[in-house]
Amino acid sequence: MDRGYLFCQIMPLEVPVAENEIDLTIEITENSIVSIDQININGNTKTNENVIRRELRMFPGDIFSRDALMRSQNEIYMLNYFANVTPDVVPVSENAVDVELTVEEKSIDQAKLSFSISQVYGRVGGGERRARGDSHRVCGGAGAAPGVGVAGGEQLAIPPGRFTATLADGPPV
Repeated sequence: MDRGYLFCQIMPLEVPVAENEIDLTIEITENSIVSIDQININGNTKTNENVIRRELRMFPGDIFSRDALMRSQNEIYMLNYFANVTPDVVPVSENAVDVELTVEEKSIDQAKLSFSISQVYGRVGGGERRARGDSHRVCGGAGAAPGVGVAGGEQLAIPPGRFTATLADGPPV
């Protein structure tokens, strides 16, 4: 299946030879080599499609490879934005298929609180809120994570704000 023979047929033929013996012949019909026509991504409401597509190890026009499909599914899942990534292969013709990737996004919001006492600064505390759900509105769903935080104390003030970009190959934010 890694070389495009998605619709191959394997037929085992068993011919008895003796009491506890058989001749086993496996007949393989390759059929035609299958290529990928389209790759469709469904279920992404927060995440920009480019963030998902840059993790794909297959492209339209490539010869179908089960290994590339499984690697793509794993790479997308490893982004840690999705609770589930489900691939589906939809036959279009005898030598072309569409690949449907359905993702189920998960919430990866974070909240942090801190407090300490220091001889130099006295009482110091802070908090931060980071929400990937906000990145859809603020960053166009490009995989970046804005955050807002405050920190300070009796003799210490730290300006708020944080921005983390997780883009490696995507467009600048």
